[in-house]
Amino acid sequence: MCLAAVAVLTGFVVLRGSPPQAAVLPAGPSPTVVVIGARSPAEEELVTIEAAELGLRRAEPAPSDDPSSASTTSEPDTTMAPSTGSTRKPATPVTLSTKRAPSGPGVPPIPPYTMSAAEQDFFACVVFRESSGNPSAINDSSGAAGLFQFLQSTWDATARHVGRGDLVGVNPALAPVDLQWWMAHMLFLWQGPSPWASDGCRYVPPSPATTPSTAPPTSPPPPTTTRPESTTTTAGRTTTTSSR
Repeated sequence: MCLAAVAVLTGFVVLRGSPPQAAVLPAGPSPTVVVIGARSPAEEELVTIEAAELGLRRAEPAPSDDPSSASTTSEPDTTMAPSTGSTRKPATPVTLSTKRAPSGPGVPPIPPYTMSAAEQDFFACVVFRESSGNPSAINDSSGAAGLFQFLQSTWDATARHVGRGDLVGVNPALAPVDLQWWMAHMLFLWQGPSPWASDGCRYVPPSPATTPSTAPPTSPPPPTTTRPESTTTTAGRTTTTSSR
């Protein structure tokens, strides 16, 4: 009696043994082995092993050369966007003053002042970057307010510095525009551009004016004086003297 052989033909399992008879069955996930004819124990063991190997091969996915069939599943991107001023929340709520600048009789007027061209350029940059020109702008995170984004503590310190105690506690965003400009200029004259250093606005101070020379002017030499000739008559003698 010859050993049984296993062959795969178009999805069917064919088992041949002795006597020479064959059974053809549909191949499924777990193929059923049917052998017609008597087999020895060695043949039965071989058939069982080969059937098991066939089932394992069918369970494995067939390799594909199509790149489109490759898995496109990837891990989700969990990178968080950086926190910005608009998304960052303050640790504690900022309490804003509701006090307005005093007005009416008895309130000191804003004294006249002038700005150099360099100061005007600097503050134009500050206003654009701090508030985009909005005199009522308020930063919810820091509480900075107004055209120049004054902190309340900075506004109050400047008011005391210039002797305007009536402006202490005034919300910068509620102050008139001309008062905001004046307070910013007073702070600039007091502390320079450093309060707005984070804006990146460059202040170029004007070059010092040329001072006049303090040396006394050089006086021209005195002119040469020519005296006229004098005539003296002594004892009948006439003497002409010319002196220079």
